[in-house]
Amino acid sequence: MFGIASRNVINEVEVVKDLEPFDMSVKNSGGSAGGRKTAKRMTDSLLVSAGSAPCTLQFQFENKNPFNVELSYSIRVLPPPDKETVVLGRKLRAQACVSLLEEELRELVPKQSAAESDVRRLEQEVESLESSVEEMSKTLRAVKEQEWRSKLEMEQQMEQQQQQS
Repeated sequence: MFGIASRNVINEVEVVKDLEPFDMSVKNSGGSAGGRKTAKRMTDSLLVSAGSAPCTLQFQFENKNPFNVELSYSIRVLPPPDKETVVLGRKLRAQACVSLLEEELRELVPKQSAAESDVRRLEQEVESLESSVEEMSKTLRAVKEQEWRSKLEMEQQMEQQQQQS
């Protein structure tokens, strides 16, 4: 079985050639029983469009036969016919990248707004809690002072009673 997949610069995978079986049978050359056996040859062409290049091509070979198969292959890469094709491909990739970034930014705007709103709400809550703590601290100081005065007054009254007795 043989197949090809393509992965472009923004990590999108495209199946270029589905995984298909290929005939590995041998053929006789010479016509007689003593003729030489040669492996069957499979050839195929693949064109990567300017908008998809550069990309990584993944060749997949699967041997589902109960015996080992000798396999050899050659890959020939041809450059684009002209400079304009290269420039067009780069321009298309750049536009695709910009579009992707703009889409990601559009998705981040509501998250950013929600985060800013949460920060404002939490800051207000902190201010409110700090003010409550300050008020409670003042109340605590006043209560402790009152407690101290009450103790002092009780001690003075106890001294007076002891002196009178």
